[in-house]
Amino acid sequence: MKPYVRNMLMSPHTCDKEKIRLIYLLISLAISHYFEDEIEEILSKAFGKLEGLISKEDDLETISTMFEVFRLYGHKMSCDVFERFRGEHDGKFKESVVRDVRGMLQLYQASYLKTKDENIIEEARSFTRTHLAAVTSTTQPHLSKHIQNALYIPRYHCVEIAVAREYISFYEQEQDHEENLLKFAKLNFSYCQLHYVKELKDVTTWWKELDLASKLPNTFRDRNVEIYFGMMGIYFEPRYSLARVIGTKISMIMTVVDDTYDAYGTLPEVISFTDALQRWDIETIEDLPNYMQIIFRTLWEIMQDIEREMSSLGRTGGLQPTIDEVRAMDDMAIYSFLGMEDCDEKIMYEWFASRPKVILAFNVVFRLINDITTFEEELERGEGANGVNCYMKQHGVSQEEAVIELKKIIKDHHEMMMDEFFKALSTVPRQIVMRVFNTARVINLFYKEGDGFGHPDENLKAHFTSLFL
Repeated sequence: MKPYVRNMLMSPHTCDKEKIRLIYLLISLAISHYFEDEIEEILSKAFGKLEGLISKEDDLETISTMFEVFRLYGHKMSCDVFERFRGEHDGKFKESVVRDVRGMLQLYQASYLKTKDENIIEEARSFTRTHLAAVTSTTQPHLSKHIQNALYIPRYHCVEIAVAREYISFYEQEQDHEENLLKFAKLNFSYCQLHYVKELKDVTTWWKELDLASKLPNTFRDRNVEIYFGMMGIYFEPRYSLARVIGTKISMIMTVVDDTYDAYGTLPEVISFTDALQRWDIETIEDLPNYMQIIFRTLWEIMQDIEREMSSLGRTGGLQPTIDEVRAMDDMAIYSFLGMEDCDEKIMYEWFASRPKVILAFNVVFRLINDITTFEEELERGEGANGVNCYMKQHGVSQEEAVIELKKIIKDHHEMMMDEFFKALSTVPRQIVMRVFNTARVINLFYKEGDGFGHPDENLKAHFTSLFL
């Protein structure tokens, strides 16, 4: 299968536009990761002659596809290209756009790759969303379902392998689908699913064997499936099995640590616990309460196990972060590099440690989304250190007003994150930067209908079922 697709990509008889359409298909079917070198070569050459490619192009679907694919690979195609679809006198999108359902859908999806001050993309999103919602009852059933899925949650607010599962079903019903591509996508999905099911079973067994539930006095969150699903979303590719498992194990114990801070520890206890984490010395925890000693020791042993495993692979090189560094980064991305064996760990660690702006912007997005969705529950527990509560007190506004303003901040920082994402792609290996982008996709999915991590809704549970059963 791979040689067949590679020949399609590299064929001298295929024009650049068709190759870009093919790349979009590979991305949608979650098989582009097998051809990263070829794709980057094709897009680099094509972007160099972009003006010639688009100068006379008036097909909305083609332009939107090019815009989307180029941006995903760090080539920031200008949004001015969409001006040709607006009227010269009134500046509104032309009537012909409304009649182009597939073009509107492509533009709507591409709009989620916008950066700050790209007003035409903002207008395009609102315009296409309104008109797409109006045509779902008059289009082909499979296209209607595809549109409804996109309107419920855009593809870049959902994890890549879940997007692929839905797209495979859609693509199979397209009359012009390429049979070999479809077969490859189905085989790849099944292959990924085998990995996921085995890994989830392994980490669940490992967690049960730790038996923290019987050792600790309080009930801590048991979110094995949710945590693993999140790690799978960050790096779904089969080759990152080790990274998924390591990230899941660390996140499981960090959930216990977070619950200790948020719900169970007294102020003096958590101060002592923080001091112990900063010292990171197993020999100096005797003054901690017994349950905190158990948590610390478990965390320390997990990190030691990971250190040994990485060392056996020749991956540590003195770059293993301390737990203090992990907590300070306050993002899931730091876990990603631990098991990414195809990446230079020195480059990865130095980039993360430099606190790149894309991660700083993501941290704000994550923190505020989390604060908004968990505000009521945290208030019931008597917790005041929540962004909503802080904003209400600082500005003397209601909860509703605070949430509106915080959502504006989230939007601004999401666009800032996208801008920094494109910049980072020009200086840092793509497979590294994509972990931050993928983490944002996980967060958007988990918190779409509330606290999906703490209380998964039916749509999220449906994703779990489709990928793990």
